[in-house]
Amino acid sequence: MKKICSLIFTSILIVLNSFVTYGQGGTWVKYNVGYNYIFRGIDFPSSQDNTGFMAGESLTYSGDGIVIKTTNGGATWTQIWTGTNEGVEGASFPDLNTGYIAGWPNVSAGWSGVGKTTNGGTTWTSLNVVSDVYYFTDIVFKDAQNGIVLGSTNTNPGVWYTSNGGSTWNAASGINSVPNHACYLSGNTYFLVDNSGKIKKSTDNGATWNNVYSNPALLLLGIDRFDNSTIMACGDNGKLVKSYDGGATWNLQTIGTDLWHDFGWVDANNVFICGTPELIFGSTNGGSNWSNSYPGSTHQAALYECIFTPNGTGFICGSQGTLMKRDPVVVAGFTASPTTLCPGGTVHFQNQSSGTSLTYNWTFPGGVPATSTAINPDVVYPAPGNYDVQLIANNGTTGDTLLQPSYIQVFTIPAAPVITFDTLTLTSNVADSNHWYINGNLIPGATTQSLIPTVSGWYWDVVSSNGCKSDTSNHIFVFLESTNDLANEHITISPDPNSGKFLITLPGPGLDGVTIKVWSVTGLCIFSKEFPSGGSIKTIPVDLDHPSAGIYILELSSAGVNVVRRFVVIPS
Repeated sequence: MKKICSLIFTSILIVLNSFVTYGQGGTWVKYNVGYNYIFRGIDFPSSQDNTGFMAGESLTYSGDGIVIKTTNGGATWTQIWTGTNEGVEGASFPDLNTGYIAGWPNVSAGWSGVGKTTNGGTTWTSLNVVSDVYYFTDIVFKDAQNGIVLGSTNTNPGVWYTSNGGSTWNAASGINSVPNHACYLSGNTYFLVDNSGKIKKSTDNGATWNNVYSNPALLLLGIDRFDNSTIMACGDNGKLVKSYDGGATWNLQTIGTDLWHDFGWVDANNVFICGTPELIFGSTNGGSNWSNSYPGSTHQAALYECIFTPNGTGFICGSQGTLMKRDPVVVAGFTASPTTLCPGGTVHFQNQSSGTSLTYNWTFPGGVPATSTAINPDVVYPAPGNYDVQLIANNGTTGDTLLQPSYIQVFTIPAAPVITFDTLTLTSNVADSNHWYINGNLIPGATTQSLIPTVSGWYWDVVSSNGCKSDTSNHIFVFLESTNDLANEHITISPDPNSGKFLITLPGPGLDGVTIKVWSVTGLCIFSKEFPSGGSIKTIPVDLDHPSAGIYILELSSAGVNVVRRFVVIPS
């Protein structure tokens, strides 16, 4: 086997024809890679965006072969292999180190027409597949060991398969026309198209092939798949053949009258097809309808293979050193809940940006945090006001910015109301949206400006505006003479008035378990003592420890019944 060392030259992309919208991407731009070759295949292996390979030939038939490599996402390309009269028709790189190329043999130079690298293209080895080969049309490997090569000897068309990285090859059965192109589906399944209008399927790693579609009027040149269900083939006279059920059924479609070579998918809905002369059409509904995606075409280059890397960047390789590139579409978007709130409330932002491999930069004036890189951040807004929100979504190549002015509205908390009591009625200084409380409990339905108390206790008011509640009003204790049995008994406070020291005398034989509380008229509890169960309590001495002169409220509780009495403290 022949080992060939690579020649290394580097070329910078030159823009030939640009119809690009900066900021969001999504438009195809024509570049020249600096090598005037017909590039038949392009691959970015191992689900990454930076390192890729292109392979081709200097002439349509045979010519000199070439492989070039990029490590910066297609910005620059370096020649890593060339072979005189060893043109390349197809390439497959199952990983960053392992690659295969197939095309025209040069027997006198020891080149079989199929080559392999195991070090990312630094060196290449010629693989012996079959004797008397005319040329190979394509090569597809599902991993470093298992793959197929398509082509023809000088007498018969064929497919050959290997399970040991190309050390040995076996001829497949079921091939009776020259196969043009193949794709790997999943598992052990491959599809190919041939020059007699057939689509063939193998479910045993390429060993046997069966027809799944046949139309002798077609010349099919390319086939590719999005997933296990969606497979598309294409060829001459604008013809497409599509399956959405894994190849069980196929539908014929026509786009123009030219040659189509390959497909590339952004996602299930957004798919592109490329062809000759310099044609790119796109669909936004999975291939049902198509439109011209490159209206600026000069119709010079032939376009052969289309791929998309994980970040959504599209590449199409072609003749005359042509590389078409489409920066991924990025659209920033978000929603928030709630968008109106009270100070101190939390807003949850839901990212709705479209694109792949995105990073996010949020800006929240007036919010905590003020910035974030989270996908779906939560933000607290401490103060009233109207606040902008900005999101920048970026995939490392392109980005998009969405600014929503005054998107978040934080309402002002209303001032605490002031309440007064006159004879029988409590009144708030606020006309509407009152919420009355007694002893800390909301009174159901009490929302008017005035309230007539029905029981003794501490009353206060809270008002609301736009869902934001004020602080509590001043507290007022309303004394209503008790009418329960305990209150009707004679409970005395002696002396009354007093200096803060007095004796409570309880009715009859006394009470079992009593709680005593003394309140100021401002709502402050200045004395509290519990006398537990276990005996009959008849008198209770109370010492308020030098209280200020004024009116005080005595609250006595026993067995679930409360009694309220007023008394007066005078200066000692």
